[in-house]
Amino acid sequence: MDDISNKLFLRLSSATFNYGFGQVLPMIIGFFLIPVYTRYLTPEDYGIVGLAAPLGALIVILMRVGVPGAVTRFYYDYKEGSNLRNYITTVSKFLNISSVFVGSLTGIILYFFIDTIIPGLPFYPFVIIVILTQIFASQTDLQRRLLQAREQSSYTAKLNIMFAIAGIGLALLFVVVFEWGAVGMVLSMLATTFLFFVVSRYYLKNDLKGKFSKSLLVGSLIYGAGVLPFHLLKTAQPIIILSILSSQSSLVAVGLLAVAMRFTQPLEIAITAFNSAYTPIYYDYRKDGRSHKLNDMISTIEFTLIISGCFFLGGAIFGPILLLIMTPQNFHAAHSIIPILTVGIIPRTLYNLLVVEIEYQKKTWLFPLMTLCSGSVVIFITLMTVENFGAKGVASALICGSWIFLFLSIWFVVKNSPLPYIWSNIVKIILSPFILFLVFEYFIYDDNYWLQIIFGICCILIYLLISYLGIASMRANISNMLSWKKIK
Repeated sequence: MDDISNKLFLRLSSATFNYGFGQVLPMIIGFFLIPVYTRYLTPEDYGIVGLAAPLGALIVILMRVGVPGAVTRFYYDYKEGSNLRNYITTVSKFLNISSVFVGSLTGIILYFFIDTIIPGLPFYPFVIIVILTQIFASQTDLQRRLLQAREQSSYTAKLNIMFAIAGIGLALLFVVVFEWGAVGMVLSMLATTFLFFVVSRYYLKNDLKGKFSKSLLVGSLIYGAGVLPFHLLKTAQPIIILSILSSQSSLVAVGLLAVAMRFTQPLEIAITAFNSAYTPIYYDYRKDGRSHKLNDMISTIEFTLIISGCFFLGGAIFGPILLLIMTPQNFHAAHSIIPILTVGIIPRTLYNLLVVEIEYQKKTWLFPLMTLCSGSVVIFITLMTVENFGAKGVASALICGSWIFLFLSIWFVVKNSPLPYIWSNIVKIILSPFILFLVFEYFIYDDNYWLQIIFGICCILIYLLISYLGIASMRANISNMLSWKKIK
């Protein structure tokens, strides 16, 4: 850490903390409420919620058509002023119209074909609630993109905390007090989303004083067209494989997978928080173009990979223990799914570090190709394994997709990125936690929870030592390369 620029490290760590804290703190509260939820919700209820969530994610992509993602990129072209106000006003009006249109069309289609498309998910009231939730979320999506571009991470943290606490409070009210089961869970999201629709409109009140411009919209639509297939394929994949799991196995299997994902969700939020902080900073450094900043970026990537390795070991070792302690007997079968899901933490972290270069170079047409390749493998493995392995087969398929997406990202970066990656050392840092976990699982594992915790902590400490030794070698190589390597 000595070689990392203090300015970059403080800027990135502060933003990551704000983005992450705003989501992780409420997530911690929600995490400790799992024993409460699993008392009032059955695995079938979790299965219904597990189907409703990816459906909502897919509807969002269809409603937004990639336009909110363009805001983060085009903000740096317009900056603050009248042009930006015109741009934000244009995007806001478009999102309102497209959300209502796509939501109505989706409702009509699912009314007639819900049993074929998503078996196990009732149309009424779940599909209706999901559609309404995503319609009201359009302005919040726009607000979050502006907050990210403006690097207002502190405001984002407060917003996330308020959002999550309101959602948790309403969920407890509807599920525990009113005992509405799965309906209460999805209804709490609708109520919370409407509340923050009002908040986002207040935040955007000055930004929405511009004029609608077709030319400004065309630029965002073109940009969004490049990322739309990627996001569409990415979000369609979960609903496809969960529908397969529901039809080929059971709604209970979907519920067990959903519960296992709840125990890995804090790790996913940490990755998302870092990516939210890293993207604008990476853009800024690449725009600057001075070669001496290469060392800062590489050092940041090194440190991030080490943290993700610790997250993997912690999640894979301690996650199953927590599930067995915190949930009733009918959810215990989900404990063996958690280690499989955590295998995806490291590849998702690394490709988040790599794909920003693709976005910066505006080669977004690569995303749908990469997603199509990885998604095809995920669906194929799901079909081959779901009958015999159920939720475990689906979890394994998801992880294979993450690794394939990573390899494709590496292929692009090797050819186009100006950063002097030392791939041999990165591979060592990535492989070390997997080897340590396999040693723990097959040679050290014990039924005693306390022994598992002690051995798990030892595995993490050993990994940190191995990573430190690997980084010492990596930095020496980078120092030599910086004498001649220049940013393109």
